[in-house]
Amino acid sequence: MDNSVNGWYGGNTMINNYGTISSITGGTFSALGTGVSANESYTANKRYLLVTYSDVTVSDITMDMDGAQNVMVYAISGTVSIDSGTYTIDADDTSSLFMTADGAYVAVSGGTFSSEVEPEYCADDFSPKANEDGTYTVDKVYFGISGGEGETIPGTIYSGEGKSVMFVKFSAAYIGTDEGYSTTAYPTTSKTYTPSSSADSGSYIFAGWFTDSEGENACGTDMWNESTECYAKFVDANTLSVECFFTPYSEKNALRFFTSQSQVYADAGFDLYIDNEAVENAITSVSYYSSSYSVGGTQTSPLKTYTPSTFGSAAMHIVTGRYYDTSKTTSFSVVPYWTTQDGTTIYGTETTYSCSGVTSQAVLTSSTN
Repeated sequence: MDNSVNGWYGGNTMINNYGTISSITGGTFSALGTGVSANESYTANKRYLLVTYSDVTVSDITMDMDGAQNVMVYAISGTVSIDSGTYTIDADDTSSLFMTADGAYVAVSGGTFSSEVEPEYCADDFSPKANEDGTYTVDKVYFGISGGEGETIPGTIYSGEGKSVMFVKFSAAYIGTDEGYSTTAYPTTSKTYTPSSSADSGSYIFAGWFTDSEGENACGTDMWNESTECYAKFVDANTLSVECFFTPYSEKNALRFFTSQSQVYADAGFDLYIDNEAVENAITSVSYYSSSYSVGGTQTSPLKTYTPSTFGSAAMHIVTGRYYDTSKTTSFSVVPYWTTQDGTTIYGTETTYSCSGVTSQAVLTSSTN
């Protein structure tokens, strides 16, 4: 349909929804030509493919527009929800995919587009994403930086999706100042990310800020400015888990804990709880090993040998700690943690152990909370 010359202002609108249409599903709509004024006393005006005055859901359709002065979807009131379909418009600075009047919204949660979907037109919890073929879509936002005034800056998955280590790219993010953005929002319990492949299971946890996408240059709190482009590293949550080895003695129980960390962390260790009460400075002699550590049995025949890979492919070191329980406590809980170079402390899953009935060297069985 060439609707560029007949009509008021920018030409005819292909679809006008005054409240009688609640959904548009399937079909192909093509608008040809340039939006120009039919009356020479007016300057050039926009031409629209879809104009809506009420809520409408758009699914599985194809929309095409060529020429200049075009707007594909114009929401005057209500919300246009787009969850799928293909939308192509000429790459012209006079044309745009969407336009909204005050109080109206476009909410994109799916589909393929010829140009980037601006963040203001993304549905809640979605952000713009570029496809490898040069088209654009939106993707679920699993990570965001909480700003000083309560706003959220979304991140884009840069690499490693579905693998044990993933990097999320943020632009113009800065931390360490009262006006800046803080990593203390990580990990967001309501926005955990589940890998899309079966390479690793579970969710991701925050593992530090980096100036590069390889995780080699860790950031401290003094390395940021407003124009910095940065990468947040996330690793499989199983990397920050814990095992407990129990050695009974005649007068006390010796407990050794194992978890993992990376050499770029500022600190790592364990918190211990008995009857839901934290025991201050309970776990001591925290040490780090980059290769292996054997425990129990004899030197030539240990009961178990730990390596970083015990905790997954993202682990780079082993962390050990000891607790001597002089009261022969039979049940306790342990939470492993690490602190990244920027000062963010991340806690692993709380694990509960029982020493009851254990009379020999053993890796204690556990339950997670």
